[in-house]
Amino acid sequence: MTPHTVASHVPWTSRASKVFTAHGAIARVVRGGIPDNRPSKIATASHTNDSEARPRTALSRADGDGVNGAFMATMRAYTRHRERSSPPHAGGQTLHETPEVRTYLAILSRRKWVIALVVITALIGALIGASLLAPTYESKTTLRVTTADYGAERVSYDAVMYSGRLTNTYSKVVTSDSVVSEMRDRLGLTEPIRVTVDVPANTELMQITVTGRDPFVAADAANALAEILIDRVSAMSAERVAAATGALGQQLADLEAELLQPPSAAQSSPSSGSSPEATAAAAVLQLKQARYARLLDQYDQLLTAESARGNTVTVLERAAAPLTPSRPQLPLILLIALGMGLVGGIGLAFLFEHLDTRLHTTQRIQEVTDLRILGTVPVASRHRRNGLFNVDSPECEALRRVRTHLQSLCPDAPRTLLVTSAEPGEGKSAVVANLAAVLAEAGRTVIVVDGDLRRPTLHRIFGLPNVVGLSSVLTQETTWDQTIQESNLPNVWVIASGPTPPNPAELLGAPPMAQLFECLVDRFDAVLVDTPSLLAVSDAAVLAQGVDGVILVVSRARAHQDAVQAAQSELIEVGAKTLGVIVNRAEPDRRHLYYRRSPTPQQGIRRGQHGDA
Repeated sequence: MTPHTVASHVPWTSRASKVFTAHGAIARVVRGGIPDNRPSKIATASHTNDSEARPRTALSRADGDGVNGAFMATMRAYTRHRERSSPPHAGGQTLHETPEVRTYLAILSRRKWVIALVVITALIGALIGASLLAPTYESKTTLRVTTADYGAERVSYDAVMYSGRLTNTYSKVVTSDSVVSEMRDRLGLTEPIRVTVDVPANTELMQITVTGRDPFVAADAANALAEILIDRVSAMSAERVAAATGALGQQLADLEAELLQPPSAAQSSPSSGSSPEATAAAAVLQLKQARYARLLDQYDQLLTAESARGNTVTVLERAAAPLTPSRPQLPLILLIALGMGLVGGIGLAFLFEHLDTRLHTTQRIQEVTDLRILGTVPVASRHRRNGLFNVDSPECEALRRVRTHLQSLCPDAPRTLLVTSAEPGEGKSAVVANLAAVLAEAGRTVIVVDGDLRRPTLHRIFGLPNVVGLSSVLTQETTWDQTIQESNLPNVWVIASGPTPPNPAELLGAPPMAQLFECLVDRFDAVLVDTPSLLAVSDAAVLAQGVDGVILVVSRARAHQDAVQAAQSELIEVGAKTLGVIVNRAEPDRRHLYYRRSPTPQQGIRRGQHGDA
């Protein structure tokens, strides 16, 4: 098997088999050898001389180039097969699967007003709720708690732990009922307040916070609590000092009383100065005085230490009346409302998307109908919504693509085309009028027949009278050639609907209608028939049986899935040949934006889109 044969006859059964087949082709090329004469053109060679093939072990640099060429040829063939086997899309491009992220973003974009409404409602509700809440104020007093080891060069671990326990103890004291009651009695408070204590980590600070409805009351209460705490700590320190120095003070008092006793007569007489009794008494007195001095020194040291431990709470910053309330926190409330609104809005958007059966994307329309997308007509700008498009507009260019696709489908283009839709208001009449214009641009003579005998529209799009028309021909009130009107477009003629008959469906299914088609085909190159929507009345289904092809117009974001499927089923039941779908009001793409940069009206033609009933 030659490399060319490998590249052009690989069985394309599945994606995995394609990849493995490509690698297998390369392996066979390597094993079979590469021709010496043209190694660089292995992908296009039609024959390989087996006698000139070299063994695998003798592959040279030229062989490597040939293998790369075979691989590229195989991959090009695989790409061409994917383009042929993929579902067709507008403009001859394949329709690839949209990533989930883009699908979700498209849903959010379509439902942005739902999300915005939920968010705005949540914000307004938050503002109303915040306005109904009574404002509260917070006032803080900052205290510093120190121990006897404060200022020492080295602080022991026990001292650090003691400081933490002391701070926690003081915080419990501040929030105790007795302290709060004393503060209320001191200030004469009757309104409710809330007292909290915060001890910042790794600091000697303690913050007393009072929350109330009156800022001045909150500040006075915080300062009063700090004062009561200092008084309580001082009282506890005094009790501790008294308990610690009580025994030592009693010893000092007893010893002081002994020292203050007058000497005996024997000790005070002059003659006893050198007696043994006097010497002993003097020694005892000296010992008592020395002991008194030692006890007094110990007393002073103990008193100093206990006093230092008692004065461990000081006010660093007194509370002041706040100017703004601490509650409600409007920015926080609005932020929470914004988050809840976004979550609720997104959830509601996906719920609406799930319940909505409208077809919002061209891809979704193609999936539902499983038909060829002949073209995607974008949403016309406001100044072009009068019936006919500008010849250089993106809408008209989209219909030129439809013309190209129709010619590619049938080299002998269908002579009679019926254009219909599933539901009213999808723009089929405007599509018929503008499709006739682009067919006439190619040099074909086109006649447009308004088959909507109930709510005709084409005569208004072309600006023609509707005195006589199709109904007049079918009731044999006049001949068909007398109802033809020349439009303001070259090579385009129109047969209006005529007066509204009492039985449109019966007239459209009568033999005169088939005879009219035969006469029009003999005289014109193309016959375009506009009909009512399929699901509204049976007129379109009756006419679909007598034409060469049917084009279904589906308006994006307006057509419903069940209606489109029902219309497609009805066309299948009557045996109509559906050529494809024209997506009207399609989402814009880069091709459409190119034409929107410089719209230039030509030939005095009014060009728009929404002329359909």
